Amino acid sequence: MANRTQQVLKETTIYGLGGAGSKFISFLLFPLYSRVFNITDYGAIEVINTFVFLISILLTSGTDMAQSFFFFEYPQKEERKKTLSTLSIYIFLINILLTVVIWFFSHQISTILLGTDRFAKLLRIASLVIPWMALYTFNLNLLRLERKPIKYISITLPFVAFQIITNIILVLVIHTGLVGIFWTNVISYLLFTILCFVINRSYWEFHFDLSRFKELFHYWSPLFPVGISAWFLSSADRLFLSSLSNLEATGVYAAGLRIASIVGFLVQAFRTANLPFIFEVAKDADADTIYQKTLSYYLYFITLVAVGISLFAKPLILFLSGAEYLSAVAVIPPLTFVYVLSGVSQIISIGAMISKNTRYVGLITASSAIIMGITLILIIPGHQEVGTAYAVLFANLVYNLLLFLNSQKSHPIPYESNRILRISILAAMAIILKYFISANDLGTDVLYSFLILIIFIVCTPLFSLLTIFEIKALQNQIKIFIRNIFGRIKMQK
Repeated sequence: MANRTQQVLKETTIYGLGGAGSKFISFLLFPLYSRVFNITDYGAIEVINTFVFLISILLTSGTDMAQSFFFFEYPQKEERKKTLSTLSIYIFLINILLTVVIWFFSHQISTILLGTDRFAKLLRIASLVIPWMALYTFNLNLLRLERKPIKYISITLPFVAFQIITNIILVLVIHTGLVGIFWTNVISYLLFTILCFVINRSYWEFHFDLSRFKELFHYWSPLFPVGISAWFLSSADRLFLSSLSNLEATGVYAAGLRIASIVGFLVQAFRTANLPFIFEVAKDADADTIYQKTLSYYLYFITLVAVGISLFAKPLILFLSGAEYLSAVAVIPPLTFVYVLSGVSQIISIGAMISKNTRYVGLITASSAIIMGITLILIIPGHQEVGTAYAVLFANLVYNLLLFLNSQKSHPIPYESNRILRISILAAMAIILKYFISANDLGTDVLYSFLILIIFIVCTPLFSLLTIFEIKALQNQIKIFIRNIFGRIKMQK
C-alpha cells in the first residue's frame, strides 16, 4: 500500500501538471477574460468553446480507448504504425468534414445556441481548431501509453504558457477582441500538434489500412454512446443554459465553473494516475482493502479542497474577476462537488471494471444524461444558473448511485459507508453554516471562512474522518515523496 501511495502521488503530480494544457487553461485565462469582456461576451466564449469540444468528439468518441487497446494488442512496431496512422487519418478527415459543416451552418447554429447570429463569424474561426485539437489529444495519449511523462510535460506546460502569452498579446496588446481568443486556440493547437508529430514521428506513415480500421471501428463503436452521454453529463449544462435562459446567466455560471475547476484539475490528475493501479492490484489478496481505502482517502482530501473553495468563493470571485460576477458564489459549492463525484465514479466502478461486466455502463450513462436534460429543461426557466448547478449535481448523484449498484452486483467491495457518510455530512454542515452567517465586509467573510475550515479540519480525528494513525502514516508518505523529489533534483544538478 505504501509503494502504491508513492506511485499515485508521483503520477498525480506528473499528470496534474501535464493535464494543465487542456483542463486548467480556462481557469488560468479567466481573470483576463472576465476583466476585458462583459458577462454576456464571457458567456458566449464559454458556449462556443463547449460546442467546439462537443463537435470534436462527436464522431470520434471511443477512439482513445481503441488507440490504447490496440497499441498493446499489436506490440510490434510496424503494427503499431498501422494502427496509429489509420486512426489518426480517420480522426483528421472526419473532423475536417465537421468543420466544413459548421462553416456552412454557422448562422443557424449561432442563433440556436446564442440567441443571435452575430457570433457566426466566431463559430467559423473556432471550428478551425477541431482537427488539430483532436490530433493533439491523440498524440498526448500516445506519450502516456509509451510511459514518457517527461516528454508529456515538455509539451503540455509550454502549451499552457504559449496560450496565455498569445492571449495577452492578441487581446490586451493588439486589441483583437473575442476573435483573438479563438485564433489563439487555432494557432496553439496547430503548432503543438506539429510538434507532437515530430516527437512521435517514428510511429507515423501516410497509409490508411482498411482492415485495421474495421477492427478499430468494431471496438470503439459500442463505446460511442457512452462517450457522448459522458460529455453530456459534464458539458451540456452551458448549452442548455444559453438556449433556455440568456448569455448573462451563462457567463455567471461559467465564472463559478472556473473557480470550481480547481477541484476538477486535482480530480482529473488523480483519475489519470489511479486508473492503471486499479488493474495492477486487481489480483492481489488485499485488493478490496486498497480500493476501500482509496475511496475513503480520496473523498476526504478532495472534499477538504471542495469545502475550502466553497467557503472562500466570494474572495476568489472578487480576486479573479470582479463584483459583477458575485452572483456566481451561489453556484460554486454544487459545482465543486460535481467534480468530486467525477472522481468517486471511477472508484465505485472498480467492481464492474475488474469483472469485465460493463455492459450496463452505457445504459446508466445515457439514463443519467436524459435525467439531467429533463431536469435542466424544467428548472432553468425559473432558476437559471443556480438551478442549473443543482440540476447537474443531482444528475451526477443519480449517475454515481447507479454505477455503484451495478458494480457491487458484479464484484462487491466493502467501502466504508459510515466514514463516507460522516465526511459528506460534515462537509454539507460546513458550507451551510457559512451561508447562514452574514458578513458585512470581505475581511469578516474571510475570517468566518477560515474559522469554519479550521473546525472541519479539527473534526477530522474527532469524528474519525481520518484516524490519528492514518494521518501520521499519510504524513510520512508525503514526506517520503517530497524527499524523493528533491533528492532527484539534487542528483540532476
